[in-house]
Amino acid sequence: MISSLHIRQRMRVIGLILLGSIVMLRLAFYNSFPFVYPDTGTYIRSGYELILPIDRPIFYGLFIRLLSFSTTLWNVVIFQSLITAYLIYLTLRIFINDKLFNFYYLLLIAGLSITTGISFNVSMLTPDIFTSCLFLSMFILMTVPEINNFHKVSLYLILITSILTHHSHVLIAILSVFISYFLIGLLKYNRTNNYLKLLIPIGFSLVIAVFTNYSLSHKWNISQASHAFILNKLHENELLVPYLTKHCTKSPSYLCALKDSLPWDLIWDSKSPITNSGDWNLHKSEDEGLIKAILISPEFGSLFLLKSFQQTIKQLFKFNTGDAPTGDMAIPPLIEIRTHLPSERKEFLAGLQFNKLLDFKILNAIQTVIVYLALCILLLPFVLKENYWDFKLKQGILFLMVFEICNAFICSSFSTVLDRYQSRIIWLIPLFALIILFQILLKQYAIQNSGNKQDELSSFKNTSE
Repeated sequence: MISSLHIRQRMRVIGLILLGSIVMLRLAFYNSFPFVYPDTGTYIRSGYELILPIDRPIFYGLFIRLLSFSTTLWNVVIFQSLITAYLIYLTLRIFINDKLFNFYYLLLIAGLSITTGISFNVSMLTPDIFTSCLFLSMFILMTVPEINNFHKVSLYLILITSILTHHSHVLIAILSVFISYFLIGLLKYNRTNNYLKLLIPIGFSLVIAVFTNYSLSHKWNISQASHAFILNKLHENELLVPYLTKHCTKSPSYLCALKDSLPWDLIWDSKSPITNSGDWNLHKSEDEGLIKAILISPEFGSLFLLKSFQQTIKQLFKFNTGDAPTGDMAIPPLIEIRTHLPSERKEFLAGLQFNKLLDFKILNAIQTVIVYLALCILLLPFVLKENYWDFKLKQGILFLMVFEICNAFICSSFSTVLDRYQSRIIWLIPLFALIILFQILLKQYAIQNSGNKQDELSSFKNTSE
């Protein structure tokens, strides 16, 4: 039977997480409405009309439909903020077990909300925040396998949901797990199989995605249009036209006749031969054959790898927050809000985003300084004395760095270089830096307190003599 004391403790924890989530929504309150992106319109439409988008999963659309109750989109960002606050709470609990834990937790939440883009990400109606949720849920599960069943089930649900909301999350998760597993073994740390166990929920997520896609499109696949994005990336990297110029005489493609007039953007430009047909999959088999030929070509394949490396480095240092388009870019979400959530239309039109009154220059300047300072702080556990630091902290930092690099690599190599892609997880670096500072503070306090007690004992002995 649960005691009244235990119930009160649980209520305090719930209240603490709720308060943290409210603090993190500060930018949504400032904007007077959750932030939207052009993709938000697609997500709303897919969820309400049960249409599988050709370029993304349907699950975030279903997430919006389920949580909005066809009433308000505020429910969606509130729940996103609650999930994030909960994961931060569990992460901090791994390293801080002090009577002032609540103070440290709220200080951390407030610090991140003021100096980084975490508030923008939880307040945005896109699955961007789930990239960070993916990292934190994976980290907690592999670091604290003995966590109680309630938290374990919650973490697995968050992990699976995070995987399902965006195609890039699958590749980032798998790549991060394998690289971290081998890196920790290489560094001769205490490697466990908890890393590889994460592949089970990841695989389960893929099964859900495949069966859901089949039920909606009668096709067994995870993504319907991955070939279009890769082909567009090859064109952006200036590899497509040179390859066609060199090989069209040997293996003609429908693109050969158009190679000298291809628009810069093969996906979103209406003049693109992929788009103007109205069906990205019209030449799918031919596109896939062309992509394979380019990637296995010694000349062009090596150039693709080189450009991927260069763009990964570039992506790592592009993390400005506040990508909230206005004007024509805000029309797609407006149309879907007007169609499916008409009571939200006036509030959206009155928001700062729609009226072009947002400015994130100061926040981005602060975030840049904070991130680079935080990176310096993350080095401390590796340069100070060995027995001073918890192994789990070093493990977390290594996993975070691998995750940041994998995110940059996947996004820049198969989509494009955008601030938005890295800003969705950049706040995790200051998060771990603050945990390090809290640990230093608590350890110094413990040493000082121990010294004071020793002085008192010596003084007592001298007085007795």
